[in-house]
Amino acid sequence: MSKPLTGASLIIWWGALSLAAQVIILREFLTLAQGNELYLGLGLWAWLIWTGLGSLAGGWLAAGRQISSGVLIWLLFGLSASLPLTVIACRALPTIMGWTSGVTLSPASLGLWFVVLCLLYCFLSGLFFPLACKCQEGAGGSAGLVGRVYGLDSLGMCLGGIILQVLLLGRVGSLKLALGAALAVVLSILVWSYSTYRRDRHLLTLIAVVLAGGAVVAAWHLDRASRRWQWPHRTVRAVVETPYSLWSATQEAEQISFSANGLWFFSYPDPETAEEQVHYALLQHPAPVRVLLVGGGVAGLTSEILKTPGLSQVDYVELDPQLIALASQMLPGAVLQPCQDRRLRVIYEDGRRFLQRGQSLYDVIILALPEPKNALLNRFYSLEFFQAVKERLTPQGVFSFGLTGSETSLSPLRTRYLALSAATLGQVFPEVIVLPGRTWRFFASPQSHNLTSDPEILLSRRQARGLELFFVRDYYLRANLSPARRAYANRMLQMVPPEINTDLKPAGLLYQLALGGMEEPGPLPEVLLWLKQHGVWWLYAGVGLITLGGWGRLRIAGRQSRQGVYLYSVLVMGLTAMGMELVVLILFQITLGYLYGQISLLLAAFMGGLAGGSYQAGRRLALGASAWRLAILNQAGLGVFLTTLGLGLPALVAFAPLRQDGWGQAIFVGLLFGAGLLSGAVFASQAELSQRHGVKLSLGAGRLYAVDLAGATLGTLGMSLLVIPCFGPAQALLLSGAMNASAVLLLVAERRGAL
Repeated sequence: MSKPLTGASLIIWWGALSLAAQVIILREFLTLAQGNELYLGLGLWAWLIWTGLGSLAGGWLAAGRQISSGVLIWLLFGLSASLPLTVIACRALPTIMGWTSGVTLSPASLGLWFVVLCLLYCFLSGLFFPLACKCQEGAGGSAGLVGRVYGLDSLGMCLGGIILQVLLLGRVGSLKLALGAALAVVLSILVWSYSTYRRDRHLLTLIAVVLAGGAVVAAWHLDRASRRWQWPHRTVRAVVETPYSLWSATQEAEQISFSANGLWFFSYPDPETAEEQVHYALLQHPAPVRVLLVGGGVAGLTSEILKTPGLSQVDYVELDPQLIALASQMLPGAVLQPCQDRRLRVIYEDGRRFLQRGQSLYDVIILALPEPKNALLNRFYSLEFFQAVKERLTPQGVFSFGLTGSETSLSPLRTRYLALSAATLGQVFPEVIVLPGRTWRFFASPQSHNLTSDPEILLSRRQARGLELFFVRDYYLRANLSPARRAYANRMLQMVPPEINTDLKPAGLLYQLALGGMEEPGPLPEVLLWLKQHGVWWLYAGVGLITLGGWGRLRIAGRQSRQGVYLYSVLVMGLTAMGMELVVLILFQITLGYLYGQISLLLAAFMGGLAGGSYQAGRRLALGASAWRLAILNQAGLGVFLTTLGLGLPALVAFAPLRQDGWGQAIFVGLLFGAGLLSGAVFASQAELSQRHGVKLSLGAGRLYAVDLAGATLGTLGMSLLVIPCFGPAQALLLSGAMNASAVLLLVAERRGAL
């Protein structure tokens, strides 16, 4: 095997391991963040910071030195060992820090811990790229070399993502995946080393044997132990990983709680919540016959619903069959006994898509899901979902859900959060009432004068139905629905300006971020509200000022500012490509609802595009194509692509095939592949320009890769925590298009100055 091919093999293995590590570690981060997809941006931010610093250090180390394949081999060994160690650290963190089980961390705390957890793996990974470029120097010519290495890395990532998606995810736990991926790389290198790199092969064999033995032992014992570390002060009864979520069943005293990706879903027994969620809604209807329950059935809600006489059909929609299977193992048999009732139909489907695609009408629809703390849940509290609910209600129908409120007084931020749901309901339903309490309960009907807040009417209906209830009875109903409480609730909701929560402007996520930011001192809530109030146009003004400043520097410094233009173009590419990636991940969650099981496929699509774009650009450069022309055309193409998608996003979201599994996945995969294709071509052409204008290969490769990662860092942090929650994904794409236009203008100005 020739040296170029062996070096290429190592780069592909590195890429495959890096993608596997990113998916595995981000899934662990998602559990720490209680399933909030926007916090994936924090995880990626921490990932990219250390990778960028490692790339800068690698460029410095490679300068003036010969780098052999052996150096890359030992780096791969270090990466293989650090991956499972990082997963173990993620799981052990709650126990080490003594956190209360299920604690919600603020964005600042999460960001800090993500930075700590990423240090070892990501710094080592960052070293690899410039060292690999130096190792490959002189193999096949230097023209387009950095782009070729970038393409091989992306190709490896694409292959790693496909293997994870097709063979492993949803079938094997994250720690076992980490150990398996590390062992696969080590054994591959061992086999290769016997035929190609004979030096240190005995030591490599010893390491491989130790790792293999450790992997077998850990697969059986360490995985279970580390799950216990995730839930201090609670007994872990079971953990099930499915394509939809990581379900955990934990017990404290006599109560068993179920969590999805670390976010509490329900507890059993909890008779107060079950009674109030069900009977407040059913008592709003004079004679319910057909009921739809979205979520919550295994929490005892189906039993409560079936207590009401006169029901002919109860449809219970649950996305993940494994949740019911898990509950059947953990909970008493009486809890799931209603599933045998002929009136109850269990439907395994996403609740939102069931409503959008179905035809049946219901007298009462009860939403029994957790609050909109992430994009998966916010889609059940949006204008689009409420419109789908209205289409499935009878003229006297009732829709109900609850949000955390307060028994006494509300903070201004929580008041705005609750008012958001009331105003969004009011855009769809002619009649909306809100009943205050520890949980504020929202009721809506497609016709006026169907709802009541009079406790005497509700009590009379309870008595007529012969319901024996403990928490929904005379004393509690009259206290919770007293005139003073109702007047207070109405007064609080009317104090704030009305806002609407939509799929493309998810204000619910904004307020959840702001409420989470109040857990610790920091400016995040004020920054978010200030941004929302002052609009997105000042961000466009900032892009304009940067462009003017760059043009002025070109006029003054001339040729000395060339490298700054190249670096700015790569920075913009990294920022906007990562912003695009986050937007697509969130849109996938909004429309299809199972990002957890598909994240490796989506990342693989983007990396496949990067590999194709880098390879094609590198090949054209090696054949003598103009680097200037390629750089300008590809950067402009990326800007047009993002702008067109931003302008057409409302039409895309309304496109019916997008909500179908096969078509939807294909569309999202195609979007990410296209963005990756253009981004990879931009990087390869800018790397060639930088090299042709006097920057040494190793230093230039390390610097460009670090700047690419720095741009991606800004993209993850700015887009996930600021632009998307404040202005929505469409504005994030349009802003990304404007930034690429800025880079194109500076490239054109530099080109004209060079002529």
